[in-house]
Amino acid sequence: MEMKKIMALSMLLIFLMSAFSVFAQEVRTEANTQASVRANAGSANADAEQNASVNARISLRDRLLEINERHRAKLESLTDAQVEKLESLNKTQLEVLSILGRARMNAIVNSGNAPMALAKLEVRTFATKADMFRERVVENFQGIRARIESLREEHAEIRAELSEERAEFRAAVEAGNEEDAIAHAKAYLIRVADIIINNLEKIKAHVEENDDLTEEEAANITADIDAKIELMTEAKADVEAAETKEEVKAAGAAITEAWHSMRFGLRLHADALLRLKVTDILKRAEYLENKFESALARLEEEGHDVSDANALLDSYSEAVAEARVELREAHSLLVEAYASEDSEEMVEQAKELISQAHEHLREAHDFSKQIIAEIREISGSIDIVLEESSDAYVLVEEGEA
Repeated sequence: MEMKKIMALSMLLIFLMSAFSVFAQEVRTEANTQASVRANAGSANADAEQNASVNARISLRDRLLEINERHRAKLESLTDAQVEKLESLNKTQLEVLSILGRARMNAIVNSGNAPMALAKLEVRTFATKADMFRERVVENFQGIRARIESLREEHAEIRAELSEERAEFRAAVEAGNEEDAIAHAKAYLIRVADIIINNLEKIKAHVEENDDLTEEEAANITADIDAKIELMTEAKADVEAAETKEEVKAAGAAITEAWHSMRFGLRLHADALLRLKVTDILKRAEYLENKFESALARLEEEGHDVSDANALLDSYSEAVAEARVELREAHSLLVEAYASEDSEEMVEQAKELISQAHEHLREAHDFSKQIIAEIREISGSIDIVLEESSDAYVLVEEGEA
């Protein structure tokens, strides 16, 4: 009897183990099935997301090309990773981006905050090419140039007379002739005042002829120079009125003091004019870059290989972008120095940056000659670069945002 019970229990145990094994297998199968379903669903979602991302990039590329097809090569050079960073930009922002030079465009795209960078830019359109490179129309330009030349000749004459009066003064002192010494000292100091006034007049004339200054900027600098001329003219009058040795010395000290008080401001004006001259070259270089972009895009559409020219244009764009950064930093330093009126170091730094910018623009000029040579070799002429288009009269500058 006991044996039968044991046999029955054994059979039941075997059955239960078999049933459990089947159940476990079914559970595993169901789990695998569900996992497979989830995996397939996840894969489908990933594929859908990837397709959506690809479609978004394709859509954005198409939008970029629609906005500015003339810059096709530049825009097509953007990587997928770069394009993804631009998906939040609106049409206006994309239009601004499309106008920028290659290096400048890449710097903004790679900045990680393209919307903020683009918000700081100002797009300026012009009716003519000449308007692109001037802030105002200068009247009587030839007359101003003639006055500058006359001031240069006058400067040379004054310097010669200064040397003569200095020699006469020393001779009178050595001879013990106080009356002649006073007379020549007065004449010398008067010519010192004259040469300072001459320099002030030259800077004023250069301001008047400079069309890179706005009317307001030119008026402010001119007013400052006029005040300095008046100050030096008064000091000169004191010398002319002096009769005794002590009065001549006092008048001479007044001239020296007046000169030292204005020297730093004059240097700021001169360096600002130099920066504007180099900035004008920069604007022309950026305009030429856009001309090159259009020319190479057209040649590529015609089936020509422009890879070498495109590589040169990359280098050209880098040099121009470097110059822009340096000039912007120089401008900031000069503004700060002008506000403090006491920072020789900042002025020196600004002047060095202006020099570096000029050197980068020289490099760009060398690259431009090579690009033109490539275009001439491809098409037989450079007419494609020289063609003018009114929609090309656009510059993008740093705004106040």
